[in-house]
Amino acid sequence: MITRGVLSTLVVIQLIAMTMVATHWSSALDSAGWRLGVMLLALALSVPLHLRLPSGLDASPVAPSIALAMALTALPTSSNAWLNTALVVIAVTAGTLLGHVVGRLLRQPPADVAQVATRILSVAAAAVLYRNVPFVDGRSAASMVPAWENSGWRIALAMTACGAAAIVLDVMLLVLRTAPQGRLRETITHRGAEVGPVWLAVLGVAVGMALGFGPLDLWSVPIMAMPLLLMRTALRRQAAVVQVRRDTISALSRLPERTGFITEGHSLRVRMLGMRIGQQLMLTDREMRDLENAALLHDLGQLGLIEPIPNGATSDAAPTDQLAIAAAGAEVVRNIASLERVASIIEHQPTPYRNVREFGEELSVECRILKVCNAYDDLTLGRGELHTAAMERISLGMGYEYDPDVVDLLNNLPQLPPVR
Repeated sequence: MITRGVLSTLVVIQLIAMTMVATHWSSALDSAGWRLGVMLLALALSVPLHLRLPSGLDASPVAPSIALAMALTALPTSSNAWLNTALVVIAVTAGTLLGHVVGRLLRQPPADVAQVATRILSVAAAAVLYRNVPFVDGRSAASMVPAWENSGWRIALAMTACGAAAIVLDVMLLVLRTAPQGRLRETITHRGAEVGPVWLAVLGVAVGMALGFGPLDLWSVPIMAMPLLLMRTALRRQAAVVQVRRDTISALSRLPERTGFITEGHSLRVRMLGMRIGQQLMLTDREMRDLENAALLHDLGQLGLIEPIPNGATSDAAPTDQLAIAAAGAEVVRNIASLERVASIIEHQPTPYRNVREFGEELSVECRILKVCNAYDDLTLGRGELHTAAMERISLGMGYEYDPDVVDLLNNLPQLPPVR
């Protein structure tokens, strides 16, 4: 629904902008000038310099800063403020689309249409706020620039406020598009921590480009974009570190299976079940990633056993043995950077659900999901014909060992094909 609304709004804005330009065609050509064309080309060339964060979000800092700067510069030069805004919106749209065409020619993955539309819409909002909305004495911030020539801080403040409003709009639309139902606050916190520093850099550089456009002309674009290129390099290295960590998790998850401590495909089946139940419970992206990693690594503690447990079924082991295995596995996982919470899930997943009800012990939802999914696969070994017997066995411990809500969700899931 949010995506459809964003796309519909952008289409309406584009139609209005194109109608205005078509109506004032000769004036639009005169006021656009070659400088706006150069900035359009710079935007198009910077779009392929995109970067995806480990979560899958686009965190390309260069293109958004150029697009936002286009909304805050003195270009175009028409006396009709609304015509200038229309030209900026069309130029940003054309540059963005051209850049994505170049990206496809370079064999880059297709862009997220909703994200592209949101970015253009936020820049259009900044252009309207800066060029058309009356702030001081019935005049817009852009029209006050000549009067503020000796008070540069006023111009910078106005640009920063309009740019910040556009960024807040972009982030809020992102949150509304991606937040699970009922988890809006957690998603705002998570997204803010994830993309907030990038967007602060984008805002600062965009304002710097716009302010530098007067004395430096078009040179302000490459000069101000250089720090963002360095930032992009740092983000790429961070993404590479995260990929190495994922490869490490994948390799470690196969060790218990390859050494004969668990049945083939057990970790993958537990992961699949856990992810489906997590989606039903509307976990956040971070909670889902932690649950996924915990499911893959939860049997690492079995590597320290002298004698393997039959079929690696830890749910059939004595409670003290379950706790010891979980603690040993958690100790290994804690040696991997940024997996402290995953280690905590592994360590506490053997905890009976009765401890929550009777003693008020805090037990994360990921622990409860992992405990149920692990027990289910221990009982079925990935064989669908054992589903009924496994659910009957788990139901005997419902409320004592297992969270009833998680058990109900598991029982109502369509049966999955076996993972080998």
